[in-house]
Amino acid sequence: MSDPEFRAWHIAEKKMYSVVMISWRLGVVECLRIGMGLETLDRFRLKEVILLQDTTLRDKGGKGDKLFAGDVIRIRSPKLGGKKGYRDGVIEWFRDGWVINDEKHELITSLWDYVTYEDLFYEDKQGNIYENPKLMDNGKE
Repeated sequence: MSDPEFRAWHIAEKKMYSVVMISWRLGVVECLRIGMGLETLDRFRLKEVILLQDTTLRDKGGKGDKLFAGDVIRIRSPKLGGKKGYRDGVIEWFRDGWVINDEKHELITSLWDYVTYEDLFYEDKQGNIYENPKLMDNGKE
């Protein structure tokens, strides 16, 4: 089993980074910055970032983008109600598993149900709540 993958949202810079290394003992995270064709490593204190863990799942039926905590996905199902039969939900860890919650942090479904049951038809990942917090407004009635 491989180590979990993380992204880091830098709170002050309002930028998302790929995490290369986390040192819990030192309280730092090293992140990859890509810009102008160059890659550099930046080191931040853990309190400067929000760590977002990879769920090990992907959108588009397992063939698309990786799904991380904080990602917003659109679920379409007549059972869910909402505008046009869909609701947007954010991926969060709750107790012992990944769930999809609405903007009020009320459970829509477990992430496992989202990827396994045919009655939950879904669209692509919409983005994440850090880079675009308005995404959660799309599924409101």
